Amino acid sequence: MKPLKPVFLKCAVQKYEWGKRGEESAAARIFSRNSGCPVEDKPYAELWMGTHDSGPSLVLFSGSSPDSKLLPLKEWLSQNPEVLGDRVVQRWGTDLPFLFK
Repeated sequence: MKPLKPVFLKCAVQKYEWGKRGEESAAARIFSRNSGCPVEDKPYAELWMGTHDSGPSLVLFSGSSPDSKLLPLKEWLSQNPEVLGDRVVQRWGTDLPFLFK
C-alpha cells in the first residue's frame, strides 16, 4: 500500500430549525472556518463529514484557492479503497458505513 497524505475535507452543514443561531452555533463557526462562508443569522444544527447524499463532504486538492479541484469524498474513496481497509471494503464497499456529525 502506498503511503497517503492527509486530505482536506470541505464539510456540509445542516440548518435545521432546532439548531443554534449564527455565532452561537459551534457547527456554524466550524463550517465557516472550513468553507470560508460567513456565518449567517440562521439556525445551524449539524456539521456532517461523510458521503451521505444530503450533505456529502468534498476532498480539496491544490490548496484552498477558489480554483482548487474538489472531488466528492465518495468518489475519492472509490479511487483509494486502501484507506478504508480490506474488512470495511469487503463488508460495505468503498462507501462509509457511518455519518460523522
